[in-house]
Amino acid sequence: MKRAWRQWDFEGQGLQTLNLELTRRLRQTRRAWLLWLLFPCGLHAFYLGERRRAMAYVAATGAFVAVLVAAPFTIDVVYAACYGSLALFDALTLERRVLALNKKLRITLSLGSGRKPPQGYEGRYTDGGDELGAYLRAKEGEQAGHTARQSAPLRNPGRSFAEQEALLREQMARRPKNPRS
Repeated sequence: MKRAWRQWDFEGQGLQTLNLELTRRLRQTRRAWLLWLLFPCGLHAFYLGERRRAMAYVAATGAFVAVLVAAPFTIDVVYAACYGSLALFDALTLERRVLALNKKLRITLSLGSGRKPPQGYEGRYTDGGDELGAYLRAKEGEQAGHTARQSAPLRNPGRSFAEQEALLREQMARRPKNPRS
């Protein structure tokens, strides 16, 4: 049932709908590489939504064909080297561009317009305590490479771990044996 959840849409406005939309829009690196094999057509750039880049590749391919037909051999070699370096640069940056596009899609969908917090939402709920503030104060008091300032010792430290273990063993030994257990 790896991908069966994609078939279910409960038409809510929650996380499940967001995930369905996200999986529909995300770009796959493997598909981008397969389309890159048709580099002269710029299909991989169209797939990534880079229309200007795709049109530039199509124009460069047209110019390359024109140079091959009309220009002398030395110009052909120079232009082929430039065209090849363009293809190599594009191949080296392809994965980074796919990742950047997917990150942008995640952010856009997660923070998209129309998503409001529930009515009456007032931010993070705390139980009246200032645990976060105490934690932040303790962390701010620490210095790199040094131990934190010692807080006041506990008034009632309780039993040690070994004492607790001994007490448990003692209680287990005194417990009556139940034939059903």
